Amino acid sequence: MNNDGFLLYDSLLAVVIFTAIVLMLPGIFSITATDELSMEQLKFYRELYSMSTRYNSTEDYIKAAQNLFKGTGFPCDERLKKICG
Repeated sequence: MNNDGFLLYDSLLAVVIFTAIVLMLPGIFSITATDELSMEQLKFYRELYSMSTRYNSTEDYIKAAQNLFKGTGFPCDERLKKICG
């Protein structure tokens, strides 16, 4: 039985598996967290958009949007400063 090089291949395989675990898992966790945050923001902006069709006057919409911003705690974009309050 000739085992020349078996330990080399075994150690290389272990290094590749270890590298994949060390490098890929934090990346996957980061992508998952970013995806969850972006889904929350998307739901918020969808709600804000759907609110714009419910109110007849601009003042009522701005008051409701300010309450929505206060309730969610999302930071206000520069383009939405009038609505954020």
